[in-house]
Formats: sequence, structure tokens, C-alpha cells
Amino acid sequence: MKKLYILMIAVLISNIANAQTYLINFTCTGAVSIVDSVKVENLTQGIKTTLLGSDILNLGSLSVLDKGINDKQLKVYPNPMEGEAEISFFAKQTANANISIFNITGAKVIQISEKLNRGINKYKISCLRQGIYLIYINSDEYTYATKLLSQNTITCVPKIEYLSGLNAKESVIRLKSTNATVNMAFNNGDLMRFTGYANNYYFVISLIPTTNLNITFDFTSSIASLTTKNATNIDTTTAKSGGNISNDGGALITERGICYNTSLNPTISNLKIICGNDTGTYIANMINLTPNTTYYVRAYAINNSGTAYGNQINFTTNNVGQLASLTTTSASNITATSASTGGNITSNGGYPVTSRGVCYNKNQNPTGGF
Repeated sequence: MKKLYILMIAVLISNIANAQTYLINFTCTGAVSIVDSVKVENLTQGIKTTLLGSDILNLGSLSVLDKGINDKQLKVYPNPMEGEAEISFFAKQTANANISIFNITGAKVIQISEKLNRGINKYKISCLRQGIYLIYINSDEYTYATKLLSQNTITCVPKIEYLSGLNAKESVIRLKSTNATVNMAFNNGDLMRFTGYANNYYFVISLIPTTNLNITFDFTSSIASLTTKNATNIDTTTAKSGGNISNDGGALITERGICYNTSLNPTISNLKIICGNDTGTYIANMINLTPNTTYYVRAYAINNSGTAYGNQINFTTNNVGQLASLTTTSASNITATSASTGGNITSNGGYPVTSRGVCYNKNQNPTGGF
């Protein structure tokens, strides 16, 4: 058993020494001071994850070590550490446990053995010299491992100190609120995309990491860019228009639609139709319009920087229905049993003609039939 333990430690130390990993921190400038969340996408491998803006992203090759790193029952914060760091882990059963710290050469720096209660147990680690370390926790019931980067420049004696313990019921809540290192598979040369969010702002950065990074999101924005769709389906009291938002200006669209009026340059203070809060194409149905009236329409979009308007279009509603205007052609080619006649339509009254012809009878003012 001891040989197996030593072999496992050797494998984990080897993974730390050979794996290329990068630590990514996130900050921001502009209208806000705190990053709410970050969506991380490895475009090369087609994987993604989302983390808190205060978390640290660890990019590296997944290995035997990462099985411990990715276990949500074990957290280290901050990582990297300077003077000290806090570790918290879930003890599955009340039992004796060893907490060991190894340096990158495999030498044991410090170890303590204690009986721990089931639930979350928290320790403080301090005075590790600058370098990469393996934290290894094992008992008969569970085994955890993770790596820790120390940036400490002060010479002192390494310590592991017990802080507190929580029962299993309390531990679920406490673990969810703990910020720590989030791990993601990464190979050298992978293209990464980072999208930072704060309030209604967002900012996108794409790059290929080659070292530890502090990524800064610029949470400023401009008004959106959009165009207005030409009017269609025009009738006496209804018509359709819409818009197409091609660029949200770097902030989430909170409202979009069309505004219209019978005077030039309508704004959202005039008649408007709300059509959601996204980018792309949308359609709006205008109703209760006045017949035979010219309307002016502009698409609009609202983000944190204000209201943007598309180009202005106009259309005229159809006139209220009127009878067609026409004349009857005099009869010709009259015989004992036949004659020729017809008509000339000079106006359709504002609507397409659906039927035309002649009606006749032996009485005056025929209306149809014989």
C-alpha cells in the first residue's frame, strides 16, 4: 500500500512538472468596476464553461491530477497565493486523514494527520516558498489532489492550520459561495474566446494564451447600429415594417421596435411597437392607421448608451374603398339576335378590379341577369 501511495504521488508530481498550464485572472474598466461572470470557450476543442468574475481560470492538459482538481468537493483560494491560502474540502465520513504538501521535485514540505468530522473542513496554508506545489489529502474514505502556485517572497516556516469544520448540511451552502480556481482543458495553440459580463455590458476577447494572463474587459459601449425595413402589406388601416440590428454597440439590447408618426423623424415618444430585446431581424405590425395617410417609420434599439434609430421610410395607407369609375360602350353590330357592347374603366377606386363585364335586360337600368 505504501508503494502504491508513493507511486501515486510520483505520478501527480510528474503531471505538475510536465503539464503546461496558465492561470487567467479577470478585471475590467469602463462603466463598471466588477466582472459579474465570464464565459470561456476553447474554440479549438469545442468546449466551454462559465465562471464568476472573481474566479481564477486554470488552463492545462487534463491528467490524473486534474481528477482531483475538477472535484468540486475541494477548493483552494486564492490560487496563486502570496502569504497564505485557504483550502476547504468535503470529508465524506468521520475518519483520520492526512494533509500533505509536496514541492515540484516530489519532496514532502509538510504533513499533518488529524481525525476529521464528516462535512466541510477548512485549513490555512502559509509560508510556502515561491513555486508550484501539490496538495494531497487522503483517508480510507476519500482522496483529493490539487496544485497550488505560491508567489511568496518572504522566508518563513511552512504551516498547515485547522480553521473550522461544517456539518454536511451547512457545507452545501458554503461550497457554492466559495470562489476558487476553475479548471479547463487546454493544449498549446488552442484558440480561446473570453466573454465578460457586467450589468448589461459585455466584452469579447479572443486569443491564444502563451503565459499567465490578466484579461481586462472594456465595459464601455456605443449606441446600436440598425436599419429600418420597407413597409409591406399596406392596407387602409394596417401595414408592416421592422428593423435589423447589425451591431448592439457592446451592450445588451434592452428594447427594440419601431416608432412611427405622420410627421418626419418619429421617436419613441411617438407611436411605437416593442419587438423584444435581441439583435437581428424583426417585424412589427401597425394597426389602427388612418386611411389615405402618409406615415413615417424608423426602427429603434435601446442599450446602456441610449436609443439608436434606423433610416426613415414612409408609406401611404390606402384610401377608403370607392366604386370604380367607368363608361359603357355604345352597342354595335346589331342583328336580329345579337349585338356588341363593352366598357372603359377609368378608375379602380383604390382597389384592384376583381370582376368586370356588362349586364343587360329588356328594362331600364339593368343590374344583372337577363
